[in-house]
Amino acid sequence: MLHIALFINCYRVSAEAVVFYSHTFGEGPYKEPGMGLQFTQIMPQDRESIKIFIKDEITRGIKPF
Repeated sequence: MLHIALFINCYRVSAEAVVFYSHTFGEGPYKEPGMGLQFTQIMPQDRESIKIFIKDEITRGIKPF
């Protein structure tokens, strides 16, 4: 179990997480190092901030119809 604190757009998000996967250089599907976390405890307002951030990142540069 990890206690993590992230800053997303100057907003502090705290959560408890476990390591879901980790890859060193040369491993994984893209041969890039990285780690995936699975959140186990997170406050509802922090969860909403993360959802908004992800949506904004995914849709950046896409013009609305």
